[in-house]
Amino acid sequence: MPTVDMEKFRLRRFVEKLDELGEVETHKEAVSLADLSGKIEASPKVTWFKNVGPQNMEVVAGVCASRSRLAAAFGTTADKVVDEYRKRIRNRQPLPAGVINP
Repeated sequence: MPTVDMEKFRLRRFVEKLDELGEVETHKEAVSLADLSGKIEASPKVTWFKNVGPQNMEVVAGVCASRSRLAAAFGTTADKVVDEYRKRIRNRQPLPAGVINP
């Protein structure tokens, strides 16, 4: 069985791809945990916070909240994302050894 490029499938890589597509609103300023939901709800885009709470965590929200973002994840267009999803469900791939099967 071929090995899986786990770096390719990291959430960070996908968010960077969405950023290149103009789908991301980045907040570099410090944001408290209490203020996150208001900022997330106020944006139609993915919200990527670089400095959250006292631990200065990175937080991202809304990654799959639109058809165009799901299409980007599947490598297709928004009008074909449902067909692509159905095709993949019908053709499930085996998981590599060591990956937990949900």
